[in-house]
Parts: sequence; structure tokens; C-alpha cells
Amino acid sequence: MSFKYQVKTCVGKTAVQIIHGVLGTPLFFLHGLYLSRHMWDHLLDSFEGRPMYLIDMPYHGASQRVKEPWDLNDCARMVAEVMDHFGIEEMVGVGHSWGGMTLLRMARQWPERLAGIGLCNTPFKAADKGMAHRLFWRHRLMLLRSLY
Repeated sequence: MSFKYQVKTCVGKTAVQIIHGVLGTPLFFLHGLYLSRHMWDHLLDSFEGRPMYLIDMPYHGASQRVKEPWDLNDCARMVAEVMDHFGIEEMVGVGHSWGGMTLLRMARQWPERLAGIGLCNTPFKAADKGMAHRLFWRHRLMLLRSLY
């Protein structure tokens, strides 16, 4: 059975879909940029019986607009706040790109809250912080905001 919630977090109301299960440690799924929790839909049957939490990242899916400015550390805190909201002490995180970078920051800040991490297409090297890089990401953020 699946339920959808809006959880108040440091970055605004975060949409969380819960698929109830009783087998093992809860799985948390975090998507990449320009996607939503639905990117994981085709995999969910593989984890039948496991408790699953599918999060829509800030500005994406059914999550509401966020406070500004925010960064990946805020996203990690958002996940910890979702865990706290549902009384979850430990989880296994599965992250694609941005979701994976969020989980890596969670692992650095709260390693005791993660039983494991699965990363898909997640960069490990810090991005160049030059002017061209900043303009590129500023343009992408403006495009994202225009979709809302």
C-alpha cells in the first residue's frame, strides 16, 4: 500500500511517497536533476516487502518551492528531517546524480543513519567553480524556476 505525504523540512514542504513493507531496513530513493520520484517506479517491484520512501527533491515533482538560498548540505538535512518525521533511525539510500551527492553529504554528516548507499551516475570530484560554471548553473536554475 502506498501513501503520499508533504513533510515540512528546512527547504520547504517535501513530497514523500511511502510504500509500506516490513522486511529489512527502509530504502530511501532520491532522484537526479529535472526528474522526480517516479524515475524509480520501474524498480519498485524488485523490492517488494521492503519499506520504501521515495522523495521528490526541492523544486521537483510534488515538492513545494524552497527557501533560498539552499545547497546540497540543506538537501542532506532535508532527508534527515524526513527520517525524523517518520521515526526512522537508519536507512539504505539509493541516489541518482543529485540524489547521490545528497546521500554522500548525509554520510559525512550523519554516518550512523546510513546502513548503506547505492549511487547511480554520481560525481565524486568537486565541480570547477569558475565564472562559466556559475553562469551555466544559474541558467539551469532559472530554467527550472520558469517551469513552475
